[in-house]
Amino acid sequence: MGGKIGFVKRPDPELTSMAWRESPVAQMILDSRGNVLMANRQCGFLPGEPVLGRCYEYLSREKPCRKCPLKNALESGRQSRILKKTPDVQGKIRCLELTARPLPFPDQPGLFLYTVVDRTGELELAEELEDATLDYINILSHVLLLNDKETFIHSETVGELALLIAEHMGISEREKRELAIAAALHDIGKVGVVSRIIRKPGELTEAERSLVRSHSLLGEEIVSQAQRFSRVGKIIRNHHEMVDGNGYPDGLRGEEIPLASRIIAVADAYDAMANDRVYRKALDRETVIGEFRRCAGRQFDPDVAGILVKLLMAAGDSWLQEHDKEPDFNSEQGGIR
Repeated sequence: MGGKIGFVKRPDPELTSMAWRESPVAQMILDSRGNVLMANRQCGFLPGEPVLGRCYEYLSREKPCRKCPLKNALESGRQSRILKKTPDVQGKIRCLELTARPLPFPDQPGLFLYTVVDRTGELELAEELEDATLDYINILSHVLLLNDKETFIHSETVGELALLIAEHMGISEREKRELAIAAALHDIGKVGVVSRIIRKPGELTEAERSLVRSHSLLGEEIVSQAQRFSRVGKIIRNHHEMVDGNGYPDGLRGEEIPLASRIIAVADAYDAMANDRVYRKALDRETVIGEFRRCAGRQFDPDVAGILVKLLMAAGDSWLQEHDKEPDFNSEQGGIR
């Protein structure tokens, strides 16, 4: 721990006011080396009282943080913010939001406003919400399992394939998370459709077909009972839309359809074609590939379908066991024509 320092030169009144105003967060004025020139009451210091030598010493650290917001702010000339987990004096892990922002004083260059906000409570709440989210998904998945085991297994497979496709599409972690939840629950609405219709081996009547198609709307309604799943509900609602506008329930076209819904549509169709159904036997791999090529740009998003075709061609007949084999995405072979 470095020695305490006092003020050699009192900063101008505007700077003093900024540093010492009553603030709900801990604030310090730093120089470019991380020396603490001033600190407000939330840092535990009173006006005129000597303060710690370096900003990291306030965090009970012996050396600078590996990802230092002050260093980032120095290099970029812009505000830098990081989240840092660090033990407090009692050894409890705290989650701190550290922000360094250059101060716009031409006559006193190289000064930074450094703030420390304790986000531990918010992190703990987020973890509790995460647990509650998993519980909610598990409950709905169990309902699906009890209602129809085949639909439950199908949903798990669709979820695996949807995420595999997503890995090659550069989507964000948040989008992947929403996709995973929506894929796992995309058929939850079938709990509201009579089982004998779902399992009917022959052709459906128009009335029966209408009931089956209602499952995407019922799925949205079920999932959206949790307000934070409204986006997931929208994905479920639109997973039977077609890019040419001939899908249901809204007749959306192209990019009007959420990307996650377009991914699930491809994964859903693959699992339906590649496995036995009550109304027909499974199709062979070449036939499945041919169907995706034929329907790309009409029923399916051509980019999503193209990724699946390349995965299938790279993995061979048992792609689910071999999907860790990487396809050559620069090759023309296996593309959608």
